[in-house]
Amino acid sequence: MSMPEYMRVRSHLYNLIAKADGKDLQIPPENELCRLFDVSRVTVRGAIKGMVKDKFLIPRRGVGTFMNPAMIGLGTVRMPVVGLLQGDGRHVTGAFAPDIAARVVESGMNFEILHLPDSGSPKRLVEIVKAGMDAVVWMNPEETSEDWKYVEALSGCGVPLLLIHTEKTSFPEGFDCVVCDRGRRGVAIADYLHALGHKDLLLVHNLVSDATLVEPGSTHFSCRKRMKELCRSSKPPHDRVCNLHEFKEMLRERADFLKSFSVVYSVNYWFPYIMDMLDEADVSVPEDVSLLSYGKSDPCLCRGLAPDHMDTESALRRALLEWLTSRVRMKGDAGEFRREIAMGIVKGETVKQREGTRP
Repeated sequence: MSMPEYMRVRSHLYNLIAKADGKDLQIPPENELCRLFDVSRVTVRGAIKGMVKDKFLIPRRGVGTFMNPAMIGLGTVRMPVVGLLQGDGRHVTGAFAPDIAARVVESGMNFEILHLPDSGSPKRLVEIVKAGMDAVVWMNPEETSEDWKYVEALSGCGVPLLLIHTEKTSFPEGFDCVVCDRGRRGVAIADYLHALGHKDLLLVHNLVSDATLVEPGSTHFSCRKRMKELCRSSKPPHDRVCNLHEFKEMLRERADFLKSFSVVYSVNYWFPYIMDMLDEADVSVPEDVSLLSYGKSDPCLCRGLAPDHMDTESALRRALLEWLTSRVRMKGDAGEFRREIAMGIVKGETVKQREGTRP
């Protein structure tokens, strides 16, 4: 969920203190913080009051509010701060990327969640970033003209910016980026399943109305195309896309509908729900149907079975750690950083080897 407004201000003030050099200890005035974060004076005062209570700030009547010198650096080596943006930078469910945050922490850095300002002003976002951040990582940015102006503003402000997209093959030149071709994921799925004797795939998603799921170049489209190539001399593969609600209704009405498919493919965070639905319909994994996960899922969420899954972490982790090291820790700025990563599939216990195929 989205970070409360006062916490956004508080987090920003904390980073200012951690980054302070001991010379200018006065924090920005209340009206400036209101402008930067597009929040009310009540919100700003609440954030400052909390920081005063925790002894990070010292108010001076008639003068302003100052950083507590004893808290600057907190007596330790300052850790770089990386701002994180997700998606369109506004949506409540897209405000946080935990996998990216984990990699930032692993690199010995702190992170601060960013949001695009409601004012529509790239300048305001740049002010926030330049005041307290050492780098920005933007996961799956929207490429609309309205949002791209923020990308261009950040790229020209002198703070390193990395664009990550797990559904794209490229970004315009001039930007550090990490991309992943989802079409290649579809081919990898088809090759993996066909080698185990499977060809009929049901994709369970919770955004089935999204046309990008089945458009040319998508994971599903590429998987279907590749599977048809592999099954050239046999019966054409049977595939379908449905959402969780449809999946549950189909199981409730006629559990044997799964006989049309040998594999159910879904993202890892839907697995607990899918397993519950299969249990209610008395459908066993992998005896009755195999499961393949996009992203690693723990066996405790799959009745003790380690799910076969697409490794969404390893390649992205390596690329992100490399960028954080070169751009933030080493402060290198030579050339563009561009990586196209490929995701492979990790063998587990939820995709059954079909009879008549080689192990």
